[in-house]
Amino acid sequence: MKKQIAVEWQILLDENEWDFSEPALPPGPTESVPSRARYSFREVAGLLSVLLVLAGYGLWSSGSVLAAQAGETHSLHPALSADRLAGAGRQVILTEHLRIGASGADVALVAALAEELEALYVDTLAAVGVPPSHGAGAPDGRLSVLVQGTDAINWDTTRGQVTLPSPALLPRPGQWQQADLLRQSWVVALVDQAVYEAGVVHDIPAGWQPLLGGLRLWLLWDAGGPLAESREEIVRWRHSRAGAAVPGDFLTSICRTFSVWHLSPLDYSLPLACGPAARSGLRLSPAADTFAGLGLPEAVWSSEKEENQPSGPQRSNARAVALALLIDYATDTYGQEALPVLLTGLTRHDGWAALIPAVYGVSAEAFEAAFSRIAVGYQVR
Repeated sequence: MKKQIAVEWQILLDENEWDFSEPALPPGPTESVPSRARYSFREVAGLLSVLLVLAGYGLWSSGSVLAAQAGETHSLHPALSADRLAGAGRQVILTEHLRIGASGADVALVAALAEELEALYVDTLAAVGVPPSHGAGAPDGRLSVLVQGTDAINWDTTRGQVTLPSPALLPRPGQWQQADLLRQSWVVALVDQAVYEAGVVHDIPAGWQPLLGGLRLWLLWDAGGPLAESREEIVRWRHSRAGAAVPGDFLTSICRTFSVWHLSPLDYSLPLACGPAARSGLRLSPAADTFAGLGLPEAVWSSEKEENQPSGPQRSNARAVALALLIDYATDTYGQEALPVLLTGLTRHDGWAALIPAVYGVSAEAFEAAFSRIAVGYQVR
């Protein structure tokens, strides 16, 4: 049964409430007004009216604060229309781990996707064995997510704050909806943070570090969305015996999609360069379909001379697709819950021969044979 996540919303009455990180400035000093000995009846009546209004607002405000302090949750009513949400000004939607701020037309979109964004946050971190961080700098322990007028994606761990672009500002070269764009922006931010934290939490040795590139690509593809639509074509091309030539329309489509988020396929170790100088792809060695071809774990060299290093960007790009395919096979066959066990095992084993039996309970030879059959299968499609 799908877990129901409580979602609440708040209307921000003050500009300072919108900025999760900056404290509200104290009010400035008031200027003294010379007193007069006499006041007219009209002036006294006006003054009393103002005082009554202020007193009523103060009681209302105090009641709201007390209700919030008592833990009262206002659920997002299903009958609340999108038009009413969009016109209500700047708002905050709360989930178990997230505090999502949006304004204008983005409010209704965020409210509709809040449960899904929460699930993506929890599931992505759980996939790599990392607990939710809840946002160290957030006032209520939640990670603050700001959907605002910017085209940049930024994760500030120190402040416990993530900035995502308003989907209304992003181009839509395909048939995607704004919900697809917001979801994909969140996935891009999550994948990078999850892989970084996995490397730290599991203390992955230098020799196994290239595996994180395959993990990053697999997480991107596994989450779905516009950046995952070309997965099948990329894997088929990479494992094809036809060589490294890439159809122009295929490459143009991929480059256009990645450019929506100011990214390149190379950012995910995909051996595809965007631009007129490299329309047919990069020069590559044959795709790896064996442990030996993957070249992991790498030896840690002490020499500082670049020519003595056994790997580099070219080699990483050549095997990232194969590593993503390997992780995909392992999670489909043995369950996704074994992936954190694999990452933890990298610190304990210095080769596939010991790692695979310890994690999956089968011989490295049997695992390799099954993985190779999948890779070879793409060569004949």
